[in-house]
Amino acid sequence: MACLCLVAGLLSGFGALQAADKDPSNAIRIVRLAVADGNVVGPDVRTSSGIGWIRVHQGETVELNWTTDEHVSLHLHGYNMALQLPKGAKSKMRVRAKKAGRFPVVIKTLVKEVEKDAQEGKADQPSRNRMLFYLDVRSRQTASQ
Repeated sequence: MACLCLVAGLLSGFGALQAADKDPSNAIRIVRLAVADGNVVGPDVRTSSGIGWIRVHQGETVELNWTTDEHVSLHLHGYNMALQLPKGAKSKMRVRAKKAGRFPVVIKTLVKEVEKDAQEGKADQPSRNRMLFYLDVRSRQTASQ
């Protein structure tokens, strides 16, 4: 009986996954990212000539799950979203990709926190304020080609 309940539970979960696949507006794509030594790394990050990007499709909802090795602020231009990431903490940024285009994510060192770490003898070399990577939102027409 317990085995039958387990199989029924798995099948009902599978049905929910299929429903989410049929209606991509309900699905949330999880993207794990880390800021390490001032650069973004993660399995979904593609790079070319030192510039990274994550490709998503217009209409898709993406949750960027962040960790960092320093105190930084991130800003997603074009969507006007910002997030402060304390050193070593985990943070999330959920984006509904409504607009097509390439949108830069800019990193800015939180100087006060870095100075406080320096006073406590825990300072790392802070990254410069600069473009970190692009969120590359492909239009529906481009995605279907």
